[in-house]
Amino acid sequence: MSDGEGSRHGWQGSLTRLPVDMFLTATYAVLVGLAALTGAIGGPGMVILVGPLVLFLPGYAMLSILFPGTGKSRADPIDSRPLGGAGIDWFERVSLSVGISVAVLPLLMVLLAAVGTQPTRVTVSVTVVGFVVLASALGAYRRVALPEERRYELPVHRWLSEVRTLNESSGVTRVDRAGAVVLGVVVILALAGLSVGLAAPPDGESYTEVALLTPGEDGPVAEGYPNAVASDEPLELVLSIENNLGRATEYEYVVVLDRVSSAANGTELTVLERDVLERRNVSLADGETATQPLSLVPSMLGRDLRLSVFVYEEAAPEFPSRSNADEHLYIWLDVEDRG
Repeated sequence: MSDGEGSRHGWQGSLTRLPVDMFLTATYAVLVGLAALTGAIGGPGMVILVGPLVLFLPGYAMLSILFPGTGKSRADPIDSRPLGGAGIDWFERVSLSVGISVAVLPLLMVLLAAVGTQPTRVTVSVTVVGFVVLASALGAYRRVALPEERRYELPVHRWLSEVRTLNESSGVTRVDRAGAVVLGVVVILALAGLSVGLAAPPDGESYTEVALLTPGEDGPVAEGYPNAVASDEPLELVLSIENNLGRATEYEYVVVLDRVSSAANGTELTVLERDVLERRNVSLADGETATQPLSLVPSMLGRDLRLSVFVYEEAAPEFPSRSNADEHLYIWLDVEDRG
């Protein structure tokens, strides 16, 4: 066989030896991450899916880098194991995966803060999924580099053999089997409860954050608001909407210019005349922020006119107001005829 044929067979053999669990780990992380970002799945279903991604997969992928080999058998002398093939068995791997995942997540949040990124649903999802995929790829590379007899693989055949042995063993009673099943269910429920506690947002943290800004050289800023504009010149502002509702949301905002009068007590305002300047929809995934440029040309003239932006988490009503809006922003303007 020629060198080319040997290289080709070796390359194909490496592909067939790729760790299936690492491929499944990376695939699961990507699919759940996409579901979280797009809001395709919500409620308890999303929490259950996010649980393994947060509590198990980061540690499992990390352990594949640190310990690519299988646990040694008792017949193996300790000094016969190569350093690069250090390994642990499946029970130790599963147990440590949870603890390492809990330790890795805060470090990832520190990394986000270090690079100046706000920890939103989008940034956290991308960071966790990216870490799992990268660690899975490195772990797969580490395993393939080991001799086959030292390489860790999921002991599926051993599990099936043990199940058959339990079924055929006369020493295992139905009570023992039922107890094992109950124990497994309890462990699964405990992990599910922990997933809900970590993945579900605490009460009161679902909100929409809005801001009315002005264009700046380095981006929108909360300063330099105009107090007088010409009726034939566009007024340039920026509306910022940040979705932290825990779901994808179709927002609608309405920009109006009102002529108002105040009551005798000065606390209530009555709209005398209204000019609707803009009405638009904005779709945002959870954790996403939109900066919407506003180029407004007022046609109403007068002093102390109120420019209001009403933001709704659903469709806006025909007559927006402070009482029915989810968010209300405003500034006071004088609109002059300079022609």
